[in-house]
Amino acid sequence: MPQGEITGYNDLGKFVFHGEHWSKAGVECYLRSCRCEGCFYNQFENYPKCQMKASVLEMVKRLGKPSTERLIEASYRMKLERI
Repeated sequence: MPQGEITGYNDLGKFVFHGEHWSKAGVECYLRSCRCEGCFYNQFENYPKCQMKASVLEMVKRLGKPSTERLIEASYRMKLERI
């Protein structure tokens, strides 16, 4: 496990917390209000049950909401992917 990475459980399930900053996938999930519709990983049939909601909850709890800059970057990236 990389230094600073924490794996645990909260009210929503298992989470992986990297401890330093919001992950790209975490910010995108946050922007989708943790709904799987539109998620990159949702396209894989054999993908295990998503635990991103638990990780997003943990990131909000430990780091606060993502910065405006990270939200804008992720929003722009998500719009480009839809084109």
